[in-house]
Amino acid sequence: MIYFKFNCKPFYQDNVSKQEKRSFLGRFFSKLYHRLEANPDFEESIDFVAEWLIEYDDVEFHQAVREIGFDTNKNLIVKLPDERNYGYWSDLDCDMNFFKKFNYQLITKETFDFLWNSTRYDRELKKFVPINDVNGQ
Repeated sequence: MIYFKFNCKPFYQDNVSKQEKRSFLGRFFSKLYHRLEANPDFEESIDFVAEWLIEYDDVEFHQAVREIGFDTNKNLIVKLPDERNYGYWSDLDCDMNFFKKFNYQLITKETFDFLWNSTRYDRELKKFVPINDVNGQ
């Protein structure tokens, strides 16, 4: 596995969500389409990602395996895949040559795993919450 991160310009940078910018009819069709999305919990958040961290399988599948996204304020807003969300970069099936244009920086497996294992997405609250250590540490 290869672990790396890169910055990208988010589609949206302000705090007003796309949902709030849409008309009533736009929101209606968005909800209808939402059921068919590959990443129903994070589809809108993906537009706000400013930094991606990627776990990439460079041996067998040659694609992104896990991905974490942060907004411009360094808030965790995307963590894929999970039981309900397929993944953004894995869905695009990008090879390492594709990622070279982002001038990525290598990171350690430990760095990635720490971020991955420290939070979970709470669907009821619609936000990430810390994962409590089983041993209470």
